[in-house]
Amino acid sequence: MSALRAAGRAIRDAWLALGIALLGLVVLEAAYRVSWGERARPSQGVDSAQHPYAGQEWWIAFRPYTERVARPHRFDAYRGYWASRTQLPGLTVDSTGRRLTVQPSAGGARRRVVYMLGGSTMWGYTARDSFTIPSLAAAALARRGIHDVDVVNLAQTGYNSTQELNTLILELLRGGRPVVAVFLNGVNDIVIARDGMPAHTYLDGTIDQQIALGKRGFWQELAGLGRHSAVVQRLQKALGPRAGPAPPAPSERHCGRLADYYRQVTHVAEAVAAAYGVKVIHFLQPAPATSRKPRTTWERQLVDPPALGRCMASLDSAMAERRGVTFHSLAGVFDTDTATMFVDGWGHITEAANGKVAERFVEVIAPLLQDRP
Repeated sequence: MSALRAAGRAIRDAWLALGIALLGLVVLEAAYRVSWGERARPSQGVDSAQHPYAGQEWWIAFRPYTERVARPHRFDAYRGYWASRTQLPGLTVDSTGRRLTVQPSAGGARRRVVYMLGGSTMWGYTARDSFTIPSLAAAALARRGIHDVDVVNLAQTGYNSTQELNTLILELLRGGRPVVAVFLNGVNDIVIARDGMPAHTYLDGTIDQQIALGKRGFWQELAGLGRHSAVVQRLQKALGPRAGPAPPAPSERHCGRLADYYRQVTHVAEAVAAAYGVKVIHFLQPAPATSRKPRTTWERQLVDPPALGRCMASLDSAMAERRGVTFHSLAGVFDTDTATMFVDGWGHITEAANGKVAERFVEVIAPLLQDRP
């Protein structure tokens, strides 16, 4: 009996020690995250007071939403990921994962549809629902007297032209029959490439990690709980082996390959759409690296991704035979503007800039809509 009591006391003491140790780790983790963890974040190296939305109340409340919602939440077998439903002030994603397009109401049972596809710039990463490019394009069409059109925002943050092509194909297979499909691309087709190889996606590295985690056994999974701890991650970084080099960013020697791939993707998109009687228009998006606009104080602080300007020029050149027909470059759309148009070096633009891009879209697609009842 005494042996059983001794064993019971030993188990009790072990659990007590484990509980105290866990409590200490929780306290240490919380203290680190509140104090050192905040100070350890790298500086962005920019003067935030010069941000185009600095001091605007809507942006102060809106920015945390974009940083949260822009992260994909739902796995998609054909495109890697797709957005989840979200309802926040100024930022709405419906149950199908589409960003809300605010458009003038109009009667009539027979309505035509325009698809708009792209990455985060088209999606509206730095814009409220009413000021995304698709919403502003819908308003611009209405001002031209075109009231029987619904604009559908099929863009997703981080998407490149391959993912958008898959999106168009899926919509057509599901019965969608737009009159026009508008693509806005360029930056993601370049910066997401790995060592110059196209067709990678924004989060394929993360998906690889999740697959690897799913293969771990019990003890590996138990030990892996530390990956959620900022303290453990800090110690691993300081004491552990150095991580391997990240995949090299595209350089200018890769521009030709990336441009050729982009040309082929756009050709396939046009061929597939034509089989369903759909017109496709491609726009090369504006970016600080290709714009000749006089840079404002804020824009002078922006850092261009490696080789972006040269590779964007290569994409433009690769589409020369279709320029002015199914392809239009927006590289110079802001060249005469003296106000801040670019929010960052990756091509995210202000709400006012969205309006200029939307007007350019409408200049091109309005004649197609007027000619095709």
